[in-house]
Amino acid sequence: MFKIGDILMLEPKYTPQKEKFNCMVVEMGTGCFYMDFPIDVETGKIAFFMDGTQFNVTFSNEEQAVYVFESEVLGKVKGRIPMMQLLLPEAETFVKIQRRQFVRLDVTLDTAIHPEIPSLSLFSHINGGYQRWRSFHKAFKRHCNSIGIAIIPVDGAYVEIR
Repeated sequence: MFKIGDILMLEPKYTPQKEKFNCMVVEMGTGCFYMDFPIDVETGKIAFFMDGTQFNVTFSNEEQAVYVFESEVLGKVKGRIPMMQLLLPEAETFVKIQRRQFVRLDVTLDTAIHPEIPSLSLFSHINGGYQRWRSFHKAFKRHCNSIGIAIIPVDGAYVEIR
């Protein structure tokens, strides 16, 4: 769950254009929370919404896990700072999402794998965490748990993966 001082991203649900707004949680209530007026991410201008406007609200917790939930504007409150009151659903309705900031491309790379037995291999997936590949050499398939080195051409140089 989020707490006072956390930054939320609001995305209005029923609008023709994709808009995003940032705001900060300033107070927690029973079944609701209060935030400062949202600021449009693109224009930097303060946004005003009518009561009943529905949003998808996104936030990240201390472990950097991203969650989304549905909410709506319940009203506006005048205090030391102007605030908007939004519906706070049960925490069980929050959905954990995974956001990635990269794009997967289907490309063919010339590769060479050099374990104890040289073989012709095909990489089917390479990313920052692991590589998936398939060997066409029967003897190598039996020793696929052994450590090998993959040499991949990148921008005119070669990258070595152990």
